[in-house]
Amino acid sequence: MSSVKTAARDSVSRETVASDFGARAFQAFSLYQGSAGLGKVTWKQVGEWVADLIVDTDPFDQSTVGKWMKGGSLPDAHVILALGRLFGVSPGWLAFGEGKPGFASLSPDDEADIMRRAASAAQQARAAQGAANTAKQAQPETPRPKRKRG
Repeated sequence: MSSVKTAARDSVSRETVASDFGARAFQAFSLYQGSAGLGKVTWKQVGEWVADLIVDTDPFDQSTVGKWMKGGSLPDAHVILALGRLFGVSPGWLAFGEGKPGFASLSPDDEADIMRRAASAAQQARAAQGAANTAKQAQPETPRPKRKRG
């Protein structure tokens, strides 16, 4: 299989993973928003709340949070864990769709396993995107026909 086809396949996989994550994250957000009686909540507020749960992190801007929630990108593992805590859902369900969305207390080993797997998924997604970009740049441009003057 050519590198262009492989990069395209990997890119689709990355998009699918991010899209599935976004759908679950939005579902969790909607449940959280309704159960907490918060009314209208902005992505900017979610970014600030997530950052409050992570030591030494600046708030995430609304476009970044919007990309996560709409399936446009996959956050890092520590952010997935913080989102799970914020929304009251299992990070395993949020990251991978495993089990039920309800939050269960995690053992340190389970939490470490989810962090490792989410970090690996995010790294693979970045590598696939990089390969797709490299393949796209490596494609030769089709020369334009010369115009006849005259």
